[in-house]
Amino acid sequence: MILAGDIGGTKSWLALFDNHKVAYETQLASGDYAHFDDLLAAFFAKAAHECHLTPQAVSRISLGVAGPVQQANEGAYVAATNLPWRIEAAVIAQRFQAKVSLYNDLIAVGYAAINDATQRIVLNDVPSQPGSAVVLAAGTGLGAAMFHPHQQRWLPQASEAGHIDFAPIDDQQIALLNFLRKQYPHVSYERILSGDGFARLYRFCSQSQNRREQIDLTAADANAQITQAALAKQDPAAMEAVTLFARIMGAKAGNLALANLPWHGVYLAGNISGVIAPYLQTHFMPAFIDKGRFSELMQRIPVYITPDPRLGLVGAYRLA
Repeated sequence: MILAGDIGGTKSWLALFDNHKVAYETQLASGDYAHFDDLLAAFFAKAAHECHLTPQAVSRISLGVAGPVQQANEGAYVAATNLPWRIEAAVIAQRFQAKVSLYNDLIAVGYAAINDATQRIVLNDVPSQPGSAVVLAAGTGLGAAMFHPHQQRWLPQASEAGHIDFAPIDDQQIALLNFLRKQYPHVSYERILSGDGFARLYRFCSQSQNRREQIDLTAADANAQITQAALAKQDPAAMEAVTLFARIMGAKAGNLALANLPWHGVYLAGNISGVIAPYLQTHFMPAFIDKGRFSELMQRIPVYITPDPRLGLVGAYRLA
């Protein structure tokens, strides 16, 4: 039996696969657990209670984790970016007597987005060509990965490109950068293109237009309220915030595309891209292709939204 997991900063999605079928699957709130071992213990307690499945049945474990996979003397480990966890392959392998593989979460997401995604929203409808692919996903953080073709398979290249310096492209975005610099010594794209980025953009758009904030940004679901209000066209500040999010995502994806020339395509994964798809369909591509002398080239790169929330889990299983 294979244990596959998509380990994110907000939630962790784990499943046991037996003979290519899901034997048990559940989601757990990552922040409820002080250590990754505690989350695994809770998962197996639920699996045993609901399906009578035990850890002894597991022979392979494959985890996509939000954070860079690093090497130490004892083997591969991930210091989770948005959690106080250190996940060590050797420790897990010894505990479960199983083969353990750790991947950056965007490697797992991207592998499934490219190979398995049945849900696709086309943003730039041009033919896919042989070449590399780029995957960009906004969630608790901002992840990015590149995939290069080699002998009928994809060679993944993990990155921490979400932490690249935010590069504003117009006066409004310069004002946004100055606004965020008052709060953060380093303003990365992840400060904007992530779940909490909506609250930052909403406050900026409200204050820059002297608008009263209609949404309580201290509420646990404030970011969801902002996207819902924008989609319903109920709050001008929310609409402006989500528009700005879509434009900045377009510019960021365009930068990655220039760096990698992904003729196979650019894939926008993650739940956020699916939720705000109507705004991406309107505002993403103009910013994506706005690259001066290379604008014509940018128009020839396919772009898709792949909103399936199970991509990380499916990819981790495929990589096992």
